[in-house]
Amino acid sequence: MDFRQILGTSSLRRLNIVEVLYYNRDGLPNEKLLSELGCSLPILLNDMNVINELQDNFFIEKEKGLYRLTLRNDVSIGKLYSEVLTNSPEFQIVEQLLYERCDNIAELSKLLYLSSSNTQRYLKKIEKVLRVAGIRLYYRPLRLEGKESVIRHFYYRYFLEKQYSLNVALPDLK
Repeated sequence: MDFRQILGTSSLRRLNIVEVLYYNRDGLPNEKLLSELGCSLPILLNDMNVINELQDNFFIEKEKGLYRLTLRNDVSIGKLYSEVLTNSPEFQIVEQLLYERCDNIAELSKLLYLSSSNTQRYLKKIEKVLRVAGIRLYYRPLRLEGKESVIRHFYYRYFLEKQYSLNVALPDLK
């Protein structure tokens, strides 16, 4: 399962910004970056501010008319993906579903500081992707069900995507 499928437009665009700038180390001008991403300048600038505020492993800056990605020495493309993914609300919802910490949408939205309507919208999108993978999402209580091998693979993919941002070995599992 590719976790890019569950990402919303904003999160996917932020991931693409990081990817495009990572592979163009000399930097890109506004026009080239905007044409690659298919968005307006205010949206691009807002996304760059959000990316810079959410983590400290890399920084997007404008120098001599070019946007560049400045990385710490130990940062790889996997770390960049992991940082952007784990800061997206969709990925945070998947994490809560995997650990079964919330019984309903109200608890989930409160825990993640999202509105109930946004949480429900994210869950509907995630549900469609999970259904294709053979996993069912139940709402009362919030949980995932499916064949054990499919769920195990889902966990494996989740930890593979998150591997670079794990600070502890594993949180408490049920």
